[in-house]
Amino acid sequence: MRLAEAKAVLETRAKEREAAEQVEYEAKLAQRKERERTTGRRPGGRPPTPPTPGPRDGDQYNFSATSTYL
Repeated sequence: MRLAEAKAVLETRAKEREAAEQVEYEAKLAQRKERERTTGRRPGGRPPTPPTPGPRDGDQYNFSATSTYL
């Protein structure tokens, strides 16, 4: 029962993180396209990588004390 709760919490945190990262990714792409449009040349370096969906391997959930978060 508690494991299912922890999994649900991790998945909601991952969705929130993914939404924030998606906004940041789209902003970086727009900035890159704008720079290409103004200069007429492709920008150097690697293009930004899209965010990966779902919980990451390092995500954790504290079973013992959820009320201790600030």
